Amino acid sequence: MAKSPKRRATGGQRLRDRLDAALAPMTAGRGYSFPVIQQAVDVKSPQAQFVLAQEFKPAAHSLFVLDVTLRFTLPPKEMEAVIGVVEKDIATVEKDLEFELARLKIVWADNRAGLVDLPTYKGAHQGVLEISTPQAARFVAMVRMLDEIAQYYDGLWFSGDINTAVRMAGERQWQQRLAKLGHRIVQQRMRAWKDAGRKGKQAEIQAIVGPLGADGLDVSGDSVPNSDGPGGEPDNSADVGISQPVAASDEESVAEGDSAAPSKRRGKGSTNDAAAE
Repeated sequence: MAKSPKRRATGGQRLRDRLDAALAPMTAGRGYSFPVIQQAVDVKSPQAQFVLAQEFKPAAHSLFVLDVTLRFTLPPKEMEAVIGVVEKDIATVEKDLEFELARLKIVWADNRAGLVDLPTYKGAHQGVLEISTPQAARFVAMVRMLDEIAQYYDGLWFSGDINTAVRMAGERQWQQRLAKLGHRIVQQRMRAWKDAGRKGKQAEIQAIVGPLGADGLDVSGDSVPNSDGPGGEPDNSADVGISQPVAASDEESVAEGDSAAPSKRRGKGSTNDAAAE
C-alpha cells in the first residue's frame, strides 16, 4: 500500500511552531546558577508574533552570551562602552515605539468613526518567556508595543480612516525596526565571540553559556536571523565591531510626522488619496 505523502506545514503552523520554540527555556548556562524571570506574553498581531518567533530567542541568548563574553575579553571600561552601544540602540527604538503608540492612540480617539473597541485577533498566542537579562525584558516590552501599534493600525483600517496600503506600510515599518534591532544585538554578539576566539577565551565562555548553537545561534559568526515575515524584507546589515561599536543610525529614528498613519485628524479621503499617490 502506497504511503500517503507528508503534508507540508502551512505558513501559519510554521509560525506557531517558532513561537513555541521561542517560549521554550534557554539551554544556555545549564549546570550553572544564574537569575531569570518569567514573563507571561499574549501576542496578537502577526507582526508581533513574527518578531517574537524569529528574533527574540537569538537576541535574548545573544544578550546573555554578550554579557558573559565581555567579562572575559574586555577591561571594565571597554565592556561598558560596548554595553552602552547596545543600550543606546535599544533606547532609540524604544523611544520611537513609545512615540508612535502614543500618537496612534490620539489618532484613534479622533478618527475611530464610532467604533468603541479595537479589533481582537483569532490567532493570538499565549505563553511564558524566560528572561535572563534586563535588555531582554525591554525587548519583550517592545514586542508588546509593536502588538499594540499593529492593533491601532488595524482599528483605523476598520474605521475607514486609512486604506490597506497605509495600514500595511505602517505595520511593516515598525516590525522591521524591531527586527533590525534584534539583528544588531546578534551582530554585537558575533563580534564579541570572534574577539574571544582571538584571545583564546571561547572554551571558558562555552563552559558557562553552553554550545552556542543550542538555542538557534550561528556559531560561525557569519549570519544573522532573517527578517522576512508579514510584509517583511530580508535584512543584510553590516557586521558590528567591538573596537568601533556602531549604534543605531540616526536615519532610522522616525521623525514626527514620518509615519504612515495620519498624525492628526484628517478627512478619510485625504489620507487614502495620499497613499494612492
